[in-house]
Amino acid sequence: MFRLTFCIAAAAAAVSQASFAAEPVVVLEPNSAWHLDYAEQSCRLGRTFGDAENISAAFFTQHGPSGSFEMTLAGEPLERFSSSRDVITQFGPTGGERETRPFKGDVEGVGPALIYSGFNLEEEPDEGEDEAPASEISTSLPTIDIERAQGMDYIEIGQRNRGVRFATGPLDQAFAALNACSQDLLSAWGLDVDQHRSLTRMVDWTNSKEITSRIMRDYPMKALRRGEQGIVRALLLVDEKGAVEQCTLANATNSEALPAPACRALEDAVFEPALDSQGQPMRSFYITRIVYKMG
Repeated sequence: MFRLTFCIAAAAAAVSQASFAAEPVVVLEPNSAWHLDYAEQSCRLGRTFGDAENISAAFFTQHGPSGSFEMTLAGEPLERFSSSRDVITQFGPTGGERETRPFKGDVEGVGPALIYSGFNLEEEPDEGEDEAPASEISTSLPTIDIERAQGMDYIEIGQRNRGVRFATGPLDQAFAALNACSQDLLSAWGLDVDQHRSLTRMVDWTNSKEITSRIMRDYPMKALRRGEQGIVRALLLVDEKGAVEQCTLANATNSEALPAPACRALEDAVFEPALDSQGQPMRSFYITRIVYKMG
């Protein structure tokens, strides 16, 4: 695994009074550079905040080229946040406030965490949706919107009378590095990066409702008995005929029981293949997010 460390100057952030918090927002200043970890199946961008005795952290993860990312915010200031109530989330100051319902978890060595299964910089969140909805077939390799990220230099979350701000510093440069890393993953999967940069259509999942229903119907009994909820990412390699060559799963939340049946169902997924610059079918990939929630 290769690690790229780079520095981005942090903008000064003062304690503020947000519209969703009755108390002054807790502002967490960065204490490290951004760290970008390259793994075989994912890219994770992270930065720590606070002092040595009270470390907090923010992580953005992508499992391949996408306009969205998984986000984890962690630290002691998040202890009192509840997963049963909406969390107001803002990429500020240029992004609007959103009502979100992240998972509650824990990051080893850091503390309680809020885990967002999918987030993008558009006006509306994409929680619970696939990476590429069938009604929005991509005609180019998707990326995080860097233009929209310009002017964003903090992440602020609030619930009831409490608020926390991660003073990330400029996010456009950070997300540009994450985009580059996610495109490099294609080579590790045996796919042609240059061919994908000039493609004219991404793969289109034609029986997604059928397969998704089957996966949710087969909620693992072991996980059901434990009351486990979680997020599972599935990477599918799709051949020139639209058939699944390979399925690989990665957990965004810790659960041994949840992933088991997903790939068995996804082997029956049917796709219209990706098209290259000449309109010819090509080998490509599809990434989907499986969110298991009780009730």
